[in-house]
Amino acid sequence: ITRAEIVLQEVETRMIDDHIGYIALNGFSAPASEQFAEGLSELLDQGADQLVFDLRDNPGGYIDAAQEIASQFVADGLIFTQESANDDVRRYDATGDGIATDPDLPLVVLINGGSASASEIVAAALQERGRATLVGEPSFGKDTVQVWGRLENDGGVRITISRWFTPDHNSVAPEGIQPDIKAARTAETPPEEDPILDAALAFLEDQPVADGESGRASPSSPAIAPLPAV
Repeated sequence: ITRAEIVLQEVETRMIDDHIGYIALNGFSAPASEQFAEGLSELLDQGADQLVFDLRDNPGGYIDAAQEIASQFVADGLIFTQESANDDVRRYDATGDGIATDPDLPLVVLINGGSASASEIVAAALQERGRATLVGEPSFGKDTVQVWGRLENDGGVRITISRWFTPDHNSVAPEGIQPDIKAARTAETPPEEDPILDAALAFLEDQPVADGESGRASPSSPAIAPLPAV
């Protein structure tokens, strides 16, 4: 067996047709922010003037990654707050280096019951900031932040240190984020069909598109400094 460093590929991209870009994120790991920025840039370079962002079954990860990925679509202002004991409140604002922040660039976010934690941070921020339309099913409903600690016996402990809240200071627990357009798979849905994606594409058919370079802003490399996870 040859030992090697394994870098998780968190992002999947494709053009659905000649103008709709699709980007799926599987998790908010350390490399996720950079991979997402690269994938999003490639879609815009290919002429995408509408975007589908798939967060279904994404269980979450680092909160810094959530901030940086949401900032690709939100130019400025609050993304979420982290609130701990003793009235300790930390704001996470948009980083200001997003490349798809034009509000005229239509954006749809797909969610379901497997979209949790960091996925909900991003989805709620884009929904409440008026940047995206959410399509699918209610999300998982997890609003806590944890850190890991190593024990002397080489074991570990995971400790909840705080809760996070949406830009409008809402909690996603326990009901989850409610989609703007409801759609879902059923037991009768053939495996090759995707009613949630179909609902998103039907919505985009009626949306005007941005002029110019698909709403692209000037890109810059996002910083990756993972801290607590959600």
